[in-house]
Amino acid sequence: MKKVILNILLVFGLPWPILAQKLPKIQEHSIKAPVNTRIDGKPTEWKDAFQAYNPKTELYYTISNDQDNLYLIVQARTIDVIQKVIYGGISFTVSTSGIKTDTSNVEITFPAYTKGYSKWMVNLEDLKEVSKSIGENKVLVDSFVNLRNSQIDSKLKLIGISGIKLTNDSLLSVFNDTGVKVKSKFSSNIVYTYELAFPLKLLDNKGINLSEISYNIRVNGASTRNVVIEVDQDRKRIFVNGKNNDNYVWPLTASYLSLAFPTEFWGQYVLFTK
Repeated sequence: MKKVILNILLVFGLPWPILAQKLPKIQEHSIKAPVNTRIDGKPTEWKDAFQAYNPKTELYYTISNDQDNLYLIVQARTIDVIQKVIYGGISFTVSTSGIKTDTSNVEITFPAYTKGYSKWMVNLEDLKEVSKSIGENKVLVDSFVNLRNSQIDSKLKLIGISGIKLTNDSLLSVFNDTGVKVKSKFSSNIVYTYELAFPLKLLDNKGINLSEISYNIRVNGASTRNVVIEVDQDRKRIFVNGKNNDNYVWPLTASYLSLAFPTEFWGQYVLFTK
């Protein structure tokens, strides 16, 4: 029985210390970023401990800062949320007013895509089956992790930027010289971690009061990728109508509804100054 319980915990990426830890829904404290923080998609500096778990988005996260950068680290631990995060990306918005439609808001999205629906996005169809093998088949799990991380590096190369002009359009390469850094990876227990570093000087240029900010974290669904979503209650189907005949039909279930539509939350963060 203990082995069964442990395997269940590993499948969903919940190590014992974090499972026992009661986290707030919204981060409550300012955090100084660890010295020599690396944007590498690994929560090493944080020892897999996060400041909050938000049930709306089903994400663990920590916001921190140092003298130069604002940092966001996010972790998705369930299969449905991982699929949604990679499908439509995570948008991180920094705002002085807390108003979603404020034109002065700065929003960073990763991964960003050039099409409404992309057939070449990272394939996660075998994620559920491989997750069952954690603790049982290390070779299979390692193979999955290595392959998917290789796909992430080769395919997720764009950052969406709005509210601040860093390029000639709204997309920025992950290989850029603006100081904006992103990286995401699967770990050995098949959880997905995404890290972002955003230079505070870019916010300074916007005239934003850097002592306290409002922020929004949104997990984008299919409806944010220039596709039309139609929900047919009678036939119990979700129709995803994209560009270039990229049309799909999903069953009308809670997980597919979540995949179709964004989930988000707002919070406040006072920058650490000591």
